Amino acid sequence: MSTATLRATLPGNDKTYCVAFSPDGRTLASGEGLDLHLWEISPSALQPQRPDTGLLASSIRRASLARHTAAFRWVAFHPDGRSLATGATSPGLNLCVRVWDAASLRETRQLKGYTSEVLTGAWRADGQLLATADATAGTVRLWDLSGDAPRCKDLAVAPPNVRWLHALAFSPEGRHLAVGHPAGMVLVLRLAKRGEVFRVPAGP
Repeated sequence: MSTATLRATLPGNDKTYCVAFSPDGRTLASGEGLDLHLWEISPSALQPQRPDTGLLASSIRRASLARHTAAFRWVAFHPDGRSLATGATSPGLNLCVRVWDAASLRETRQLKGYTSEVLTGAWRADGQLLATADATAGTVRLWDLSGDAPRCKDLAVAPPNVRWLHALAFSPEGRHLAVGHPAGMVLVLRLAKRGEVFRVPAGP
């Protein structure tokens, strides 16, 4: 039976809802309540500095966004590692997905039009499509962010006002999207035929 080895403990709080590694594995993003942190997770940063515990004596925090307007619930790096998208619980506030520059945590884009919180999202492996789930609207939204003006398409997957759409994952080749359904099912949506790539159609 194999066992895991604890390499490091990063300081956080009791509301660390989401974490994600960058594609190169050198940065870890953590959403901790109203704060978003980027941690350096290079091999040198993970060398044990306390022989008694094997843990780091200190952690290397590269960037932080403190006191956001709502609690971060999911975070996902773009496949190129240069940006990341987040969703937050923000009842009564601006319901949107935010895209941030991964080097500075400067906000670069807001994706709007949601009627409930966005609790999950996933990038397609080519980075040209972002899927998000409107928690209680019953819809999955597919975003094409390749141009100056983002385009989106909504897919109805559950009745409105049913809690919660809370899990999304693309298949490796990007033709299928798995959705965790609140009725206790996993839906697998085929977005494109074999050999084809799904594109968000232009126009309304």
